[in-house]
Formats: sequence, structure tokens, C-alpha cells
Amino acid sequence: MSLFVIFDCPACECVEKLTPVDDEIWNCGGCGAKLREHRDQAGATVDLTVVEA
Repeated sequence: MSLFVIFDCPACECVEKLTPVDDEIWNCGGCGAKLREHRDQAGATVDLTVVEA
């Protein structure tokens, strides 16, 4: 079983399936961009930024 989330990708601006690369980096299933996850103090994801498009 593979872990993934459905999230709005800031690179392709579409709602896509994101798969984890490591603790903070995700890959977009639509455009292939690498995204960095930013969390608040409670550990909730608050933003994704493009690392590599």
C-alpha cells in the first residue's frame, strides 16, 4: 500500500495526488514537481512550495 494525499499543487495549480519522498518533500502525480511541506507548530500542513518543477 502506498501513502498519498490529494492536495492543490502550487506548480501545476491542479488538485493532484502527492506521494512522499521524505519527511518534508512530496512529488506531484500530475506534473512531477517536487514540493516542500511547511507545517505550523501543531504539526498541521499549512503550505507547499515548489522545490523543483
